[in-house]
Amino acid sequence: MVTRRREGGKVGSRSVRDSTTPRETEGLDERGVALPLALFGLLIVTLLVTSGLSTATTELALSRAHQNGVLGLYTADAVVEEFVASRAATTEDPGGSLASGTFPIEIEGMNYSVRVAELHRGAPRSLSDGSFERGATYAVVAVPEGRAGRSVGAMVDAIRTAPKISFDVEAGLTVGANATVGGGGTVSDGSNSGAACDSASASAAIHHPGGTTFTLEGGTLEIVGSVMEDERDAAELMGDILHEYRVEELARYAEIRFGPMYSRDSFSSAFGPRFNAIDAAYRWGCPSQLISTCPREQKVPYTSVAIDANGGTVEISGGHGQGFLVIRNGDLNIGGDFSYGGVIVVEGSLRIASTPRLEGAVIALGDDAVIAPSDNAPTDGGSVIRFNRCLIAEAQRKLTIDSLDRTPQAIPSPTYAWYEVVR
Repeated sequence: MVTRRREGGKVGSRSVRDSTTPRETEGLDERGVALPLALFGLLIVTLLVTSGLSTATTELALSRAHQNGVLGLYTADAVVEEFVASRAATTEDPGGSLASGTFPIEIEGMNYSVRVAELHRGAPRSLSDGSFERGATYAVVAVPEGRAGRSVGAMVDAIRTAPKISFDVEAGLTVGANATVGGGGTVSDGSNSGAACDSASASAAIHHPGGTTFTLEGGTLEIVGSVMEDERDAAELMGDILHEYRVEELARYAEIRFGPMYSRDSFSSAFGPRFNAIDAAYRWGCPSQLISTCPREQKVPYTSVAIDANGGTVEISGGHGQGFLVIRNGDLNIGGDFSYGGVIVVEGSLRIASTPRLEGAVIALGDDAVIAPSDNAPTDGGSVIRFNRCLIAEAQRKLTIDSLDRTPQAIPSPTYAWYEVVR
């Protein structure tokens, strides 16, 4: 205790605590707030730094992802352009052209799959020189293999042009070797009445190369026109008639094919050919010039057909068709009432019996050609082979159109309608 004398002589007392001034109390309170404020400030700074680092990391990741995305985008686009350019440069090989499918390609050490789909195929257009062209539109998409990435697609137009296929045929029947004819029937240059086409006649009814023989064996066979022996040998004559086209090349153009050579079923005469055959491969059209009962929808279609005889003989004993027919790797026997309008080419020997009617041209390249009646043929009937220029022209036209799939492809303009595929 502190004892003081008060005024007036009185002595009083109070504790030290009571003697503390208000100023001293306020000073003690301010010193206690400094630590919380400092910690709070440190927390704010920490949050700001953390937020800044997080933002910077995110921005860096986004920037890197954008950079990778742009790189992937333009790399995929480069794949599309390089693929199309490589196909555009392939002007001689039809197999190197654009076609539906998936194709692997590597660029800058990265593997891509290029997926091609044909979106549209135009109708064949006839050109002034007799050739045909056809346009098509394709979608080309580049997809990275085995990893995530950007896929890019574009459209591209392509054109195929097929030169006119024509034959220098000047007879109803042209043979490349010895020929024997007999029995009842007619071989005509197209000048006689009843021809299915009102056109100019050929130079001869029968045309054979130099050094070969033509034998007529009795019967009542009517030859309308001349029998012409050419100065050229068989190889030269047939080369000129087919305009240097090889038989295998013509067969490759055909729309319908039979036999192991083409990985197809062998031809069977039991199934046709006829316009209403169950199997579409045996629907060879209906020659309305020869058959009056042809349905309207079957009067226009012409077909091109190649048959691999596989070293044997193809038997056609009935039915009908029109267009272009080629027999490869073997012989051909035609019998029954088979009717055909167009061009028939046989790589081997030809034998015709009974009462078939063939309008257009028949070309036999093999060792011999025999026309003879069958045992049950009518005495006043027989086969008919008549030159028909109009049907030859239709056969040539159809084969030219069908050859479009085997001709080189041109890409006349750059890609367009570029788009990105979402992955």
